[in-house]
Amino acid sequence: MASASDRFILSPDQINAYLIRICHPKPSPEEGSSNDYGLGLLTSLQRQHLAYVPFENLSIHYSTDHAITLDPKELYTKIVTRRRGGYCMENNLLFGILLRSLGFTVYSVGGRVSNDVMNLPGGGFSGWCHMANIVTLPDGKRYMVDVGFGINAPTQPHALESGVVVPGAESQEMRLLWDTIASTTDPNQHLWILQWRDVGSEQWSTNYCFTETEFLHSDYDIINYHTYLSPKSWFTQVIVLAKFIQLEAQGPLVGSFVMLNGEVKRRIGAKNEGTIETCSTESERLAALKNYFDIDLSEREKEGIRDTKCELKA
Repeated sequence: MASASDRFILSPDQINAYLIRICHPKPSPEEGSSNDYGLGLLTSLQRQHLAYVPFENLSIHYSTDHAITLDPKELYTKIVTRRRGGYCMENNLLFGILLRSLGFTVYSVGGRVSNDVMNLPGGGFSGWCHMANIVTLPDGKRYMVDVGFGINAPTQPHALESGVVVPGAESQEMRLLWDTIASTTDPNQHLWILQWRDVGSEQWSTNYCFTETEFLHSDYDIINYHTYLSPKSWFTQVIVLAKFIQLEAQGPLVGSFVMLNGEVKRRIGAKNEGTIETCSTESERLAALKNYFDIDLSEREKEGIRDTKCELKA
């Protein structure tokens, strides 16, 4: 029997509030019944979530318990009501609940992130530390949907078809490969491998790989515990945020903001503008969180950074 977390469904009022949060119009019954619009709706929902809900790990650093919860009700309050963001498991878990509540057939899968993404030596992949969703449309076609991988996230549903190249964020292209990874000993163990490259380049880089096996909420509880608590976890060592830029309502994603500790960078299309602001104090960083990511922290949350390794001190 599924747990309460696995079968959590949003009420009509909660769905409407979520759609307002991401500036997405309410779909009509006629549109929702069309197979073509099923993909269109899925695409626009993913784009709008990426445009309005940042990737961020602030709760690890700006809180009294320095913890991340995956409780669906608390995630809804955090992301929809308080207009915050989250990292992969937070964003993809709640987004999956939205899709299920709208009538999509969806389940979540675990992923291993490329060590190259984390700037770790030796190549290869991490252990299970990522989450994505697989959506099956009425025509039977399956898509990977991810709203929790920062600016390297796919910006549209990616059909589970090996070798097909699709547009990615800004000036990137992406593809999935159904293949083995070097770390495994059994050559019959295949995974989906997500790769990206700049348009015009021949060189592909790997973001992560993921399985087709469904992961349960209890699986993510274990993964999440390590991610927000272990000193070996990258997220416990830095403050990181990423948010796409959308200049027109329902328009394309044309750029991104990224904050790493106190440094904010901006990219528009193929132009990387580099560092646009460097914060040297907590007050400056809190102002940047509001200016670039539309995030307001409570006074109690602000106190949580005191005397930690990530606190900014002039």
